[in-house]
Formats: sequence, structure tokens, C-alpha cells
Amino acid sequence: MSGERAEAAAGKRPWLFAFSTVSLVQMEASFLMICLPVCGPVLTGAFHLAPQRIGVIGASIWGGALAFVFVGGFVLNRFRPVTLFQIVMLAEALGIAFALTGSKVLLFLGAVLIGLGYGPNIPAGSTILAARTPPSRSGILFSLKQGAVSIGNVLGGLILAPLAAYAGYRGAVGLAAATGLAAFVLLIFAARRIDVPAVRGPQRRHRDSLVAPVRALARNRRLRVRAVLAFALASTQSICTNFLVAYLVTRIGFPMGHAGLVFAVLQGAGFVGRLLAGWLADATGTPGRNLAIQAMVAALAMVGLASVTADTPVFVVLLLAALAGVSALGWNGVFIAEAARLAGKGAVAETTAGAVSVIYFARVIGPGAGDLIVSTTGSWPDIFLAAAALAGTLSLVVIRSEALAPPGGVRRRDG
Repeated sequence: MSGERAEAAAGKRPWLFAFSTVSLVQMEASFLMICLPVCGPVLTGAFHLAPQRIGVIGASIWGGALAFVFVGGFVLNRFRPVTLFQIVMLAEALGIAFALTGSKVLLFLGAVLIGLGYGPNIPAGSTILAARTPPSRSGILFSLKQGAVSIGNVLGGLILAPLAAYAGYRGAVGLAAATGLAAFVLLIFAARRIDVPAVRGPQRRHRDSLVAPVRALARNRRLRVRAVLAFALASTQSICTNFLVAYLVTRIGFPMGHAGLVFAVLQGAGFVGRLLAGWLADATGTPGRNLAIQAMVAALAMVGLASVTADTPVFVVLLLAALAGVSALGWNGVFIAEAARLAGKGAVAETTAGAVSVIYFARVIGPGAGDLIVSTTGSWPDIFLAAAALAGTLSLVVIRSEALAPPGGVRRRDG
């Protein structure tokens, strides 16, 4: 009887299966993406690497994702979105499985493969959802879909960190790879119900496809200023995501399970921050300056995390992680929306791709710089202080810039 009711409900809401599938894939993709950084202290120890080398591993992951931004158009134009979803799951699971070989070379190659595999995830999901979702529901469903990314990160902190402490990195990595392969198999059966045609965009020369996103962003002064803030915030975000667990375990002496909980709070607060930042952007009408204020708050959160000691109460660490999540992780949607709003006519796709490239580039630079800082100074707090200096200084430099004027003012000047 319950099966009949479910079938009837599906008939009334044909978009529900597509939305559920896309959201679960987004969640799984982020769960796989975060696997290696969350297992950081155990993983680097098993490979006889310095703990800060988790930064280079994280940089390798986002290097793969950045590469996809520039060459992904060739893939997106040639494969159906559901096929891209299968590629995402298979590539990420395979990249994670490389860590099981015990080879340092394959560990880093696998990290790049994880990033490359993650690349088609969001455009494929957006294409499926846009084709299957009624316009009256698209806003809320797209927001919820992106929320699934945060849920995947939260689950990574709650599941993978304590599992790595209990069963070693192989146990955590093996579980993550298995879930990716299971998702790949399930997508084979779900393919017929979520299948939509590939988006056939205009074919460009290779050189144009590589430089167009950056060129579209660089020639717009208002977007350049916002990109400066996005670089600072994305660098800060990458510092938190890649180093927080390793910092708490290596420097502060937290058990892996406690560090995983702090990481989960960071990611959960990031989801809340996205909703709050989006609401404030609409309510205040000053999304550009809001980004600058958010960067200042992120800088304060980084100073707080750098001040944590072994005597700091756990609830204080959790509060600092929540503040960092709301500020340093909750800004992405506003920046992408600004890029789309300020893009020239017919240049939305290229401009938003350029915006994403800034984010991914910062996520490559941030972890690499963190690794260099610890290797040079031997101080883990200096990583967070450097992030605070970057975010705080850049926000103060640009906050009064006319380029961050409210949307109404921008439209009048452009007219």
C-alpha cells in the first residue's frame, strides 16, 4: 500500500526523483572531495609526510578542479549530464582509491583526479534540475541542492575523521571509495529517469576557451574588486577546510573524533552562512560591501582560531568554528550572483566561469601557502594569522571603493 502511495506521489511530483538524485550526488561528491583533508593527520602519518603536507594534497585536489574550469567545456558539450554524474562518482572514487596503494606519487595523482572528477558535478546537476524542475520551484530547489554540498562536508567530519582514528586512513578512504562506487552503480539504474540531453554550446578555439573566463572578469572593474575579496575569502576558506583538523590534532592535541566534530560545525555553519549572506544581500541592497564586511569577520575568526590552546574549552573552539563557517564559508553564492548580475550581455556563462576560476585558484594557493608557512616557521597558528592578515587587509583596502556601490547606483552609472 505504501508503495502505491509513493508511486502516486511521484506521479504528482515528477521533479522529486530528479531533485533527490541530484542532491544526493552533490552530497556524495563533496563527501569524497573532503575525504583526504579530513583524514589529514592519520593520512600524512601513514605516508611518512609532515602533517602540513595535507596542504599540498588539498592544493592538488583544487588544482584538478581548476583545470576542469578551463577545459571542461569540451566535456560538458559532449556528454549527457547523467553520464557526467557517473564520471564524477567513478573518477572521485578512483582518485581516493589511489591512496590505498601506499604510493606517494599515486596519492598526489589521485588528489588531482578527485578535483578533475568533481569539476562536472555542479554544471551537470544544474542542467538536470533546470530541465526537470517547474519554474515556480526552481529557486528553493536550487538552493537546497547546493545545501547538499554542505551536508556532504558535515558527514565527512562526523564519519571519516573518527573512522580514520579507529581503523586507520585505509578504513576511512576505503569506505569513501566504496560509497562512490555504490553511487556510480545506482546512477546506472537511475539514468533513464533523470536523463536530459547534453547542452550543445558554441564550439570555440582551444585558446579562447582557456582565456575567455579570465578575460571576462578582468575587463570589468566592479568585478575585479569583488574578485579581490573572493580571493581573500576563498583562501581563508581553504585554510579552514584543509588545515583545521590537522591543526587541532597536531598542535592542540584534540582526538580525531573531536576535531571531526569541530570540522562538522564549521561546515554546518557554512551552510547557515550561505543562507544568511544571501538574505542580507537582498535585504541591504549592498552585496559588494557585504562581502568586504564578511571578510573582516572571517579575519577575526581566524585570529580566534590562531589563539586556541590546549586549555581552551571545547565549546569556545566550536563557537570559533561556527563564526569561521558563517563568515569564511558562507560568501560564495553572493559572489557568483554578483558576477552574473554585472556580466555583460551574453557573457554570463564566461563571467561566472571566471569567478569560479578565482575561487578555485585561491583554493590552490591557500593550502600551498599554509604548508610553506608551517614548514618555514614551524608555527601552525601562523597559517590562520596569515589568512586573517590577507582577508582583513584586502577588505579594508576596498570597502570604500565606488566599485562596491549598491546595485541601483551601478545601473545608473552603466546607463
